[in-house]
Amino acid sequence: MSTNKLRLIIVIVVLVMLSCSVFQPEQASTAPKHILETNAEFEMLWSSSDLHLSYNNRRPNMVGAPGRIILLGSTSGDIPTGKLIGLDSLTGQTVWQSPGASLGEIIADGESLYFGTSGTATLISYDVKNGEVLWSTRLPWAQSTSEIFLAENKIFIHTNDFQWFVIDEDGGIIDSRSETNRTFLKIGDVLYMEDVYAIKAVDYSSQKELWQLDLGASYTNSPIFDGDTIYLKTVGDTAFIYSINRHTGSVNWKMSEVVLSNLYLTGDKIYFINGDSRLTVLDKLSGNEILNVKISPNLDLNEPNGSYFVSGDSTNKILALYFGDNDQLVGLKIKSP
Repeated sequence: MSTNKLRLIIVIVVLVMLSCSVFQPEQASTAPKHILETNAEFEMLWSSSDLHLSYNNRRPNMVGAPGRIILLGSTSGDIPTGKLIGLDSLTGQTVWQSPGASLGEIIADGESLYFGTSGTATLISYDVKNGEVLWSTRLPWAQSTSEIFLAENKIFIHTNDFQWFVIDEDGGIIDSRSETNRTFLKIGDVLYMEDVYAIKAVDYSSQKELWQLDLGASYTNSPIFDGDTIYLKTVGDTAFIYSINRHTGSVNWKMSEVVLSNLYLTGDKIYFINGDSRLTVLDKLSGNEILNVKISPNLDLNEPNGSYFVSGDSTNKILALYFGDNDQLVGLKIKSP
């Protein structure tokens, strides 16, 4: 065999080995499955371990809509390039997939899903039932969606390069401006944004500060705006969950808690996974604990906190939990919503 042929064979073998290592499909997790202790509040409907959701410390890579649980992640056995996946909320079965979705932020409202992309900032609207793209809007000169909110039939986007956009439900850009502070949304003529260890409200037209609440700690998860109330959780060894009056900035209540997941609000309750491997339920008006249910075996806390997600389909009273330590997704029926 000539030297050139031998070199060619070696090159081909090396390339094949590299391609196998780079494009090796994700395998389903073999870690122990989590179960909830026997309780009268939740019935487990389905469980799967063939989906992987990446870390996100702003908002969950999982949202609920009528009849659907929608994920931003990848499927075991596939090349992990990322996709949007729509599941039947009652069975956990995949109904639709939309490939090409990598990092970004997702939020749902009724029959519509909104996906703000990473990289070149684009807002894409999908039909939650079948994954059909309804419209796509490129955000001029903007890079990477960092915040996405819904209010008053508008979508609000803040990007990593400090651009802020207001989009209508048909994908039209209503307004845009530069905002250095992490900016959330506008309700009426009031703009809500982050400040150093604080959240504040600003008059949109005059830029006059209306109120500021100093929290003494940072918060990475996006605040939740629910009627007249803002809910958020800080980070750190001593972290707090806050209920804040949206009009005055006064604290309705706060409680200290180690929270591994995001906060999920539905009805009059707040759901989250805590550091003691428990699914915890609070009364959103008082902050009082209503219920906590043990998750077994204990969660592996070496996993990033942002890979534990809680969401749900409120129409069908379904709660969805994602455990990042074993890629397990669980659908629960809420018996006493």
